[in-house]
Amino acid sequence: MEVSEHSGRNYYQYELEPPHALITATAAGNRLYLFNIIGSGLQWKRHYKDLKRIADSFRVV
Repeated sequence: MEVSEHSGRNYYQYELEPPHALITATAAGNRLYLFNIIGSGLQWKRHYKDLKRIADSFRVV
């Protein structure tokens, strides 16, 4: 699990294997927001850096 802070809000990122998944979560206004990316083993191997960058870009405004 990784924790990062952006604009005063904490974002929690989990990486699960298998299946390959990146989950980014945050809470705002008494609500939970989740962003989930799932890929096959081949997609994970070929595009992990891109998928990680996409997951890292998740923000709630």
